[in-house]
Amino acid sequence: MTVDTLKSVNLLDMSQEELDELYKKGSVREIPDGDGRGIAIIAAGSLLAKVLAFVTKLLFWQGKVLYPDQRFFFNRATPFRIQAIKGEIYKGESRFCGGESLILDYANTSFLLRRVREEAREIAPGLYLALVYWGDKRVSNFTLEF
Repeated sequence: MTVDTLKSVNLLDMSQEELDELYKKGSVREIPDGDGRGIAIIAAGSLLAKVLAFVTKLLFWQGKVLYPDQRFFFNRATPFRIQAIKGEIYKGESRFCGGESLILDYANTSFLLRRVREEAREIAPGLYLALVYWGDKRVSNFTLEF
């Protein structure tokens, strides 16, 4: 499979090490605009990853809506896909491997998620892979397709 043929669902079959390598090779051009469909990748490389992705998408999280001109985003949440939990978006340094990444930050916008910081890179045209941190601990991944 080439990088150009990657889809979010393919990433659910990959180990964390494979996802990390894809992320390192990713890039940032501009901040995407609009509705990005997302898939949570929890317990990467395990049989549980697909089940957790399905349940998360069905009940909790379906992606993000980005507004780069205003430098913020909202999560698509609940089965009704409402825009909830605002965060700031900007370009910044990757905690994981250095270099530029898209930073999705809740520090100034959400009391509940103030310790959450996400960083994303485009790994194929219109497909972004993101890493999720809770404080200094990396806890999961997700994709966004625009």
